[in-house]
Amino acid sequence: MKIYLYRLIDEQGTSISAIAREMGVSIQYISNVARGQRVSIKILERIADIIGVPAWRLLCPPEDDSITKARQHQTRMLQEQERKRTATDAPTASPTGDESTKEE
Repeated sequence: MKIYLYRLIDEQGTSISAIAREMGVSIQYISNVARGQRVSIKILERIADIIGVPAWRLLCPPEDDSITKARQHQTRMLQEQERKRTATDAPTASPTGDESTKEE
């Protein structure tokens, strides 16, 4: 079973070593869990508790994670709003028929 631990570690700003230290196990053990080593639900729940997420998030791929989808949607909307704002705030060249740049 695939565990999405590395993604959550990045999101939560923690590390494999911090999780291992908190659990009293080796870094290698947590790395093996992150790579899919068979592990009990109690261990997954403990890791999730340390990271500060519900245990189901360890098993949920990013594309199926509604929280991730919502964040991605929010980011896209904010980027689009920023593009629109920047486009309307940018000075535009208006053809005024200014004769001062006419060549002789």
